[in-house]
Amino acid sequence: MLWVKNDIYDSSNKRQISSSTSSEGLENKIEVSKNMLFISMSGIYKQTRSLNSIRKGFNNQANILNSDADFDEMTRNYNGAKRKRAEAASDVGRANAMQSKIGKVNNDIKKSEKNINDLNDLNEKKETLKIDNTENQVKNIDEFA
Repeated sequence: MLWVKNDIYDSSNKRQISSSTSSEGLENKIEVSKNMLFISMSGIYKQTRSLNSIRKGFNNQANILNSDADFDEMTRNYNGAKRKRAEAASDVGRANAMQSKIGKVNNDIKKSEKNINDLNDLNEKKETLKIDNTENQVKNIDEFA
């Protein structure tokens, strides 16, 4: 009976080794995807930061143009005031469009982070199931012998 127990235990170890090899491959893929996501996210954050500074520049320019337009109205230069207010409105529109695009990128980043977290949770669940399954196999082998 001892040789039967060892054969069954050896075959379960082989299955465990092959499943651990495949789970290591999955872990490596998850780790690589995390690293690639981190690299791409750092690039995206840099771009977002530069876009925010450009957006703030548009808003500041619009404020300056509106102030100049107010001064032109006080000096009764209505055509200059009209032109400057139009330029200010254009700059505000550009700033709002940039803000919208930045919000969309931030939303995409959050979705990517959620997907990676879901993969991590799935990997952790697989590990706990594998550990539970291994413990059950050892119990079954002990009961069989």
